[in-house]
Amino acid sequence: MAIVRTGKRSTTAVLCVALLGLAGCTAAPEPPDAGDAGVTTLRLARTGSFADVQIDAFSEAVATDSGGALEISIAEEYETDTNLIEEEIVGAVAAGEVDLGWIGSRVFAGLGVHDLDALTAPMLIDSLDAERAVLDSGIAAEMLPALDKLGVVGLAVMGGSLRHPIAVDAPVLGVADYAGLPFHVFHGEGAFETLALLGAAPVDVPPPQRDSGLLDGTIGAFENSVPYFASSFAEKGTPYLTVDVALWPSMGVLIADPEALASLDESARQALTGAAEQTAEQSVDLVDDEGGVIAAACAEGATFAQAGPDAVAELRTAVAPERARLAEWPASRGYLDRITEIVAEVDPVTPEIPADCSG
Repeated sequence: MAIVRTGKRSTTAVLCVALLGLAGCTAAPEPPDAGDAGVTTLRLARTGSFADVQIDAFSEAVATDSGGALEISIAEEYETDTNLIEEEIVGAVAAGEVDLGWIGSRVFAGLGVHDLDALTAPMLIDSLDAERAVLDSGIAAEMLPALDKLGVVGLAVMGGSLRHPIAVDAPVLGVADYAGLPFHVFHGEGAFETLALLGAAPVDVPPPQRDSGLLDGTIGAFENSVPYFASSFAEKGTPYLTVDVALWPSMGVLIADPEALASLDESARQALTGAAEQTAEQSVDLVDDEGGVIAAACAEGATFAQAGPDAVAELRTAVAPERARLAEWPASRGYLDRITEIVAEVDPVTPEIPADCSG
């Protein structure tokens, strides 16, 4: 049977106002329908920012490890176009309106939890190999207990694609190219501060407004991954991606409602947490196909630019104050130092760009 809640704690809307101070949150969903006898369905709320292949792998692992006793269903009512969707999902999980949430680590700083800040510190984790090294170190697992104060349980951190500057009129390379540029960043205080330090005019609007701004010229650039760029550059009119500038990685966090976990028997709970850990271990490998994606996008007319070592060094200097700001938080300072040491031992590798596709 599916997990059904009636009259449990506060609704999502109440939690958003009372706990998170947010307005306009998604209305509380209806309880899930009962599934097949002996099968428990866990509802997962996620944003569209993370790789479907990772969520599919997690869902398959849950079903396999539980012997078919657990299944994952996507709570589609949370796939909405608002720049506060990740805050809303955290609120929904804490309120017990959904069982699981998959959001970006970037959201937690705005909710008062800074333990995960270092995962998306600007231009720190600059390659997929560096992501693997950080996740393999166990640091991410050490960060997760801090989420208890938000009324959720952190199950795993999933490494994702790197996020690069993507532009309309010309590649965004050195600091001078950012000056006054209306640059869209996904909702999060760290990203906003970083683009301001680079001299850009940060824009924080929902994706539909971002897309219309790219087309009408009111937004000149945004940040996202190579796979997203490859799938959308033609319709968005953004043919330029700077491949050797990794602003930060996509870091997904899988969270759970503690009461939903407690309602599972020991075997089902171990299957769920084991599937989360397994997916986290595979997470970077699941999105590591940049070379193939780049070749395909080049054939369709995309341009992959390289800023070069001097420009990258200039960018790192410009964003250093944001890293210093993150280090002011005791919760993030130690993690920031440790991740810096780990990344320093990894040689970043820029994917090969076809000769006729370089700009």
